[in-house]
Formats: sequence, C-alpha cells, structure tokens
Amino acid sequence: MNFFKKLTAIVLVFSMSVLLSSACLKPVKPLLPEGTKIKRSSAVQAVMMNTISSNDFPYKKNLLNSEMQNYVQNTVKHLHEIGINTIFYEAVNEFQSMCFIKSCPESSFLRTEKDIRYRTDPLKLIKQQADQYGMDVYVVINPYKIGDTSKINLLKEKYKILNDNVFIYDDEAYFLPNENVMKYAADMSKEFVKKYQVEGIVLKEFELGPYSQFQKMNDFWIKQFSYIKNEIESVKSDAIVGAIFDDSSENHEIYQSIALNLLENMAIDTVIPRINQTTDEGYEKTVKDWYKIVSKYSVPMITINNAYRIFAPTKENSFCANRFELNCQAIINENMGIRGVIIDDYTSLVNKFTDIQNSLSTLFVNDIKTTDYDYKIDNKLKVNFVRSGVVNTDKNYVYVTGTCNPKKPLFLNNKKIDNVMPNGIFGINLPVKDDVNIFMFRQGNSYSTIRIYKEGKVSIDYDKKISSIVPETTYPNKSQMIDSGHIITLSCVAPSGSTVTATLQKHSIVLEQSDEVEEGLPALFEGYMTIDDEIPPLSVTDMGKISYAMTYNGKINVSRSQGNLFIAGAKASKAVKVDDYMAYVYSEPDEESPSLYTMKMGATDYVIADTEDFYELKSGGFIKKNSVKIISGTPRIEASYTSYTTENDPKGETVNIMGNNAANIKTKMTDNSIIFTFYNTKTLPDIIPSNTQQFKNIIKLKIDEDTYQLQFIFKDDVDPWGYNYKYYGENHQNLKIYFKFKPKLSEKTAKPLENVSVYIDPACVDTEFDTLNIMENYGLHEAEINLNIALKTKELLEAMGANVVLSRYDNKYLGNLERMTSATQSNADFFISVAHNHIKNNEDRLNVYGSTVEYSNKSWQDFADILTNSMKVSTGRRINEPIEKEDLVMQITACPSVTLKNGYLSNPNEYNKILEPISTYKTASAIANAILDMLI
Repeated sequence: MNFFKKLTAIVLVFSMSVLLSSACLKPVKPLLPEGTKIKRSSAVQAVMMNTISSNDFPYKKNLLNSEMQNYVQNTVKHLHEIGINTIFYEAVNEFQSMCFIKSCPESSFLRTEKDIRYRTDPLKLIKQQADQYGMDVYVVINPYKIGDTSKINLLKEKYKILNDNVFIYDDEAYFLPNENVMKYAADMSKEFVKKYQVEGIVLKEFELGPYSQFQKMNDFWIKQFSYIKNEIESVKSDAIVGAIFDDSSENHEIYQSIALNLLENMAIDTVIPRINQTTDEGYEKTVKDWYKIVSKYSVPMITINNAYRIFAPTKENSFCANRFELNCQAIINENMGIRGVIIDDYTSLVNKFTDIQNSLSTLFVNDIKTTDYDYKIDNKLKVNFVRSGVVNTDKNYVYVTGTCNPKKPLFLNNKKIDNVMPNGIFGINLPVKDDVNIFMFRQGNSYSTIRIYKEGKVSIDYDKKISSIVPETTYPNKSQMIDSGHIITLSCVAPSGSTVTATLQKHSIVLEQSDEVEEGLPALFEGYMTIDDEIPPLSVTDMGKISYAMTYNGKINVSRSQGNLFIAGAKASKAVKVDDYMAYVYSEPDEESPSLYTMKMGATDYVIADTEDFYELKSGGFIKKNSVKIISGTPRIEASYTSYTTENDPKGETVNIMGNNAANIKTKMTDNSIIFTFYNTKTLPDIIPSNTQQFKNIIKLKIDEDTYQLQFIFKDDVDPWGYNYKYYGENHQNLKIYFKFKPKLSEKTAKPLENVSVYIDPACVDTEFDTLNIMENYGLHEAEINLNIALKTKELLEAMGANVVLSRYDNKYLGNLERMTSATQSNADFFISVAHNHIKNNEDRLNVYGSTVEYSNKSWQDFADILTNSMKVSTGRRINEPIEKEDLVMQITACPSVTLKNGYLSNPNEYNKILEPISTYKTASAIANAILDMLI
C-alpha cells in the first residue's frame, strides 16, 4: 500500500496534529551498522542538489570515476555532519538525466569529450552513501522542460519523442502535454524507484504554458500525477509523489489553486512550496497560506528555502545576511506543524560563500530544550504595577501596567483604552493632579481601582511602634577607621522612651534620644566617645564591634554594629586590602565620578584621607569602604618583586613574578601593547621575552621611588586578544600575568568553534530588585528571561563545537564575586552577560525601547560594534548604538567582554516581542553570529 494511503487510514484514528508531528516523509530506514550512532531530527532537514544548468552538482564536467566517487562521498558525509537527513537530487533537468536510466538521455556531465561510454553513476553513489548515514533520497525531475530553443533541431534528430511534441514559451522549449509525454514521465518515475529504491519522486516546473492556460491544464496534471503513482505502485514501491510550487512569482494564488486541485483528487502525496521571502512577517504569512491548503487534506508539507537569497545580499536587494536565517525559518515551520525545510542548492552553502561554512553546523538546531517557562499571559483584569492599590508620588505622571482579556474592551474611568497588546498586556501613563487621584479600570464585570496621592498635599502616617533596636541603624554599619583622639558619634534607632547604652570594649556611654516623638515610635539615639588611651602609636587597633543595650518596658534588647571600629594610633600608617573580586578606584569620592582603574582582590594601598563612604588612596583616587578590609597592626605593604618564570599553553602565555606583597596595579591596553603600572613597589625584575609568540620587547621603566611600569609590546603580526592578572600565594604576594592568544576557527567545517570557549552570564539580581517587567510579580522576571536566552545561545554555540560555560543554570542568586571568579577560572575566549533594561516607574515606558550593547574597556568596542550589527540583522528590533559604561561585570580583560541589554522589559510592546520564542532564538543567533564574525 502506498505510504500516504496508509497515512490517510491513520488519520481516521488519530488527529491531524498528531499526524503532522511524524518525523519525516516516510519511516526511518533499517538499522545502521553496529556501533554507528545517528541522531535523527524530528523534522525533514534537507538540501536540494541542483544539476546541469546551475552547475550545483557536480562542480565540473569530465570527472574521472575516482573523482566522482570521492566527490559524492565527501559531499554526503559533509551533509550528514551538519545535520542534513534528506537529499533531494535533481536527476532530470532539461531533457538530460544525471544518472543512467533508459527513459531519458544521459547528461554530457556523465561522459568524457572523447569517450561516450557510461561512467560512474552519481545517483547510485549518493543513494549508497546516504543509506550508510540513515539519510533519505528523493529524486527531483523536470520531465517537460527540454531547454533553450537552440538545442531543439539537434535533439529532434536523435530522439523520436521530440517530433511534434514541442512548443516554445518564453524562449524555452517544452513538451506538449499529451498521452505520450504522460507515459514518458511515468516510465521515468517507475524506473527511478525500481532501480535506485529512492524514497519518492518530486516534479518541478511542471506548470506548462502561459498563466492563462493554467486552469485548462488541471485535468492534464491530475492525470499525469495519477499515471506516475500507478506506475510506482506497479513495482510494489511505497515511494511518494510530490510537487514543487514556485511561490516567488506574483501569481502564487494560481499555484496554490493548482495544488488545491491536485490535493482534491489525491494526485500528490506531499506539497513543497518554494518560499523566497526572508522577512519573518512575509515568510510566516506565505507559509500559513500554504499550510491552510494542505491541512484540509492531511497531507504533509515541507518548504524550499532559498539559501542564496539569504546569504548573498547586495546593495540592490534587502535580503538578510544572517547565517541563522534559515534556521529561523525552520523554527517557524516547526512551530506551525510543517514537516521540514529543503535548502535550495548545495553550492550556495559550500562553494560560493566561505564564511557560511563556518556556521553550517547550526542549521536546523531548532529542537533545543530550554527551561520550560510559561509565556502565557493571564487574561484576567489585573493592575499589576500598584500592588497595594495606593501610590504616593511627587511626579506629574505615574505609569501603570496590567493584564486583561485582549478580545474584550478595557475602560479607564469609563473611557476605552486602545493600547492593549494582542496577548492582553497594557500600559498607560496616568496624570497626577493635586490631592487624591482615583482611577478605575473595568472590563466586563471585573473592576480594579487605584489611588494616587500627590506628596506634599496629602500626608499619610506609615509610622508604627517598635519594641527593639533597629539593627541596620547601629554605628558603624560598615567597618570604620578613626584616628586616636577623634570624637566618635555612636548612634542607633530604638523605641522612643527607652534607655540605650553603647559599649566599646571597656568604654560605655548612655545615648540620648534626639527625636521627641510619641513613646514607642522609632527615635534616633546618639552619644559621643573619645578614645585616646591604650592605643599604641604607629599601629592600627581593631576594637571590634560596638554593643548597644536597650531597656524598654522592663525588657532588655541587645544589638551589635555590623561593622568593626579601628583606631589608628599616633603617626600610624593606614592601609586597606581589596576583599571583593574587583573594586573601582574613582577620581572623586562619588560613584558617579569617572573611574580611574580597578583594583583586584588582594591588592593593597595606603590611605591618606577618608570621607563617610570612601578612602583616598596614596596611589591616587578614591575607593569605596565596603570594597576593602582595613589592615590592622603596623602595615608595611611595599612590594619587592625579585624573580620571574614563564610558561606557555595552547591558549596563551604566562609570566609569574614572585614577590613579598601585593602591589596596587593599574593596567592599560593599547593597539600594540599592554602597560602594567606597579605602585608601592621597591624592586621589579627585568623580564626578557624569550620563547614568546606574542612580544617583540618588554620594557621596564622606573617612574619614581616606589612606582614601576612594565610595557609588553606585541610583535607587528600579532592581533592582541586579551590579558588577565591575579595575585596568588598565602598572602597574595606573587603575581600571575596571562596573555591570551586570539582563538582560531577550526578547520572542521561542521565545528568551526571547536577551539573556542565562551562564558555566558545570564545576569541575575535579587528578585526584590529585579528589572521590573510590564507584568511585575505576575509574569516572567529578568533573571528567568536572561537564563532562557543564555541556554538557547549555549546550544547554538555548542552545535558549532564551542565549549560554553554559564554562570548559573537556575534562578539562584549569584553575586559579582561568584560570577566573575567563575568567569576568570573558565579562561574563556569571550565573555557575554545577558541582561535587560528598565526605566523608572513614574516614566512613560512606551517611549523608551531598544537593545543596547555595553562595554567598559575600549579594547572591546570592536566586538560591541559587531554584536550590535548582528542584533540589527538577526532580530529586526530596534538596536541602539553601543555605549561605553563602567560595570564590574565586564572587567574581564582576558577576552572581549560585553553586556547585551536585550531591550526594555518595562515597555509592554518590547516585553511582548522579547517573549516570542522566535525572538529568543534570534537573540541567541545574533550572539553566535557576532562571535563568528569576530574570528573570521
């Protein structure tokens, strides 16, 4: 029984959705040889091998037998490696066959110029090789097109079937539709399935004559396909019969009408439209039109997608130049229940565009399993932004968001709201006037009311009575260093009317209540203490934490300060040590001021002055107090580096410099060198660039008494990639400097990134401070969306051979120290943090949108530019220009390091677009594309 007749019977039992989820156009082949492992996709992933006129296959005439055999073997092997599971081979084109059958004259490609004897049969070779890999082979024939008119008279002398059976249309010769031609095409199809055991016969360009004749030809086409099916069944084959419809014409409605007639008469088993649109909207619309036709008859459908038009954009056209566009189209197909994709012509993937070879392995990576997030929106009326129903603001507008049923009208104070997204998300900027503002949202019988108060006009008392000390208010909340003899202000917040005593070691004072408020309400308690005795000179003493004891209503409550208090004796040197992964050194004691450089964990420096939140360093600049530890005792942090060693590995070179302390180091990367400035350093060895692949010279300069510079100058032919340094040893006394080689693409076409490692950081923040999306607590938050994109990107890159590490694989919160330590240890060639953006809650979120690539090191601006362009090509969404921004998370100097802010989750339009599955894939594609472009 014909395979698709079997499917018709199955439809009586199973639903069509189950039918169309079947793996391929026919059952899987018999088992492969023992030990062979083939991962078969759930969809048809095919390539079209066009022949003769296009010179797609073979690549030249007059191949020797051995050359043809090697060519076929390598081609099929390569297709298998990149995930192709089906081959459509154009066996007959322009009245010539690219194989040996009696029904049609063989091609001149199969002969030598001097010897007309049969040579190697390429179709036989393709079928044999495909069977070894579990691949299907379908034969594509064009039984009606003879060729251009110049060949007719010569051919008529040799082949009787041409006499009186030819007509000319648009300077091309075709067979006239008649019984002889029908029999000729049917005999040819029968011979193919009997001799080569192919899985099916597919006709192309069978729509003869001018368009006005199309409707008149329906009976002929129905009869022709029926002839072919009968002949195939006569040799007891279950090979299918399909038809290719060229949708690039403006007359696609006529082609769809032809397909409909053939399906109504059960003349074909599968429909294959050739779709050339490359924009998502145009492609998806065309596919839907075709799918409506085939779904009526439970017939599978696959599409032919034009690789050349995607990969070869010109100034005159607007086609995409994205390597992953074919994959996007395959995903759209899969999401709609369409069986698969045929890439139109093998040559456009392999021979014409060299950079395309570096991403072939990503084709059809569309069944990636990422975290199963529920993207569905609850279509009940909810005003999400205002959780309590009450807002106090001094702004003139408050932006309110929510969800509703998109199929029903939504009203605000009895006026219809128009800007509701198709999935039910809405956002509106509400004007805030004086006094009380009441806004009532209504949809059907559902209501939600919020009240907005203008601050300064209406006072609302939120104060509540307390019964203990508020721990966060005890001084110091972070460790502080005070000079001996200076007055210390001790303070905390406790219930009004209580008694509070502060104790520092043996010193105690009773604090006085500063605020006159009702008993039990929070009040500030303060006291003053001077410690100048028992503090040794030239030393810094750790006095520990301050204890606060409160008595109230007969009960005692004790709380300790979060930070320690250090007292510096007379003429003591004060020093600090970085205890975070990395810390900025600012030009002013203000986080908004420009940063001068970063200090890494273990680095030390002297303190010459301080403010409430910053220490001023001897080497210049200001560092935040919560980024460092105070060094107690008599600190001597000058470094003496005395010796060094070098070592190499496949990914880079290392210089180890041994010393006694961790000098404060400032680094700078230029076009041809990397400069290290060592502060508080007494000695530094000369480093000789022996056994180095990167440097032509290493220069040591003494800047002043305790400052040195090492300048590593690259060879002229070296493309600097990145560097890293870290302190090591029990006291961080030694220094390891690592210079990374630029990674190279693998010579394996299917695995171009085999030598490349990528670290992806799906940014996560505590959910309390997560980037607010349009859904607030009711929808996906930034951390979840970031992770989903990262997982998809990981799968894409791994398909190309890359080694990929993620900073997290779940929604556990990670701090900068954990993220950056993991990134450094991975020794990655690329660092990419995936995040999203937002704006303040009282701003109109509809007016801010677009993705932005950020970089904090000018050396990585090139990669930021490449990723920005890749996002423009891949996603179709608005992409802002890359910006330089100081961010600790990007301070990975050993490789290009950027943060992709993938749009504004606070904008309902953008949030809706970001959550589309195809959008997630396209963002991942943009990242993978940028990495390839950076290395090509």
